[in-house]
Amino acid sequence: MPKNANSPQRLRDRRKPPGASGALGPTWTDEDRQKAIQPLLNVARTEELIASRAAEVGTTSRTLHRWIAAAEGRTPGSTKLKVYFPGAALFVVAEHSKGTSIRAIHRLLLSEWPRLHPGRSCPCYSTLLAFVRSLPSASKERKP
Repeated sequence: MPKNANSPQRLRDRRKPPGASGALGPTWTDEDRQKAIQPLLNVARTEELIASRAAEVGTTSRTLHRWIAAAEGRTPGSTKLKVYFPGAALFVVAEHSKGTSIRAIHRLLLSEWPRLHPGRSCPCYSTLLAFVRSLPSASKERKP
């Protein structure tokens, strides 16, 4: 039977650092992660720069974003929304304060995104979740 081009095995093999072994997935050590993100720390990062570095080291740009966030001591996605899409961040805060679920907020954003930011991709659900989790918890005071 031919292997599916999108099979998990293919993705696991692609993500392994040079010289790594193991059938259960990538085996990145802390040292490997630090080496992968070192050129990206303390510089102005662009998506193109991160994508290029991800291709060099054999991982995804999303993974590099998570590793950089962990190295800088912040929640992944918590500032991306505020910096790149401040209007969307205000919308998320307003809807969340009304009690709307994050999943519903994401669906609303997806439906309106092409009109608001043509040519740009909508932030993913995990970015919204990280952003909401980074907000000060005012919901405890709101509900008795």
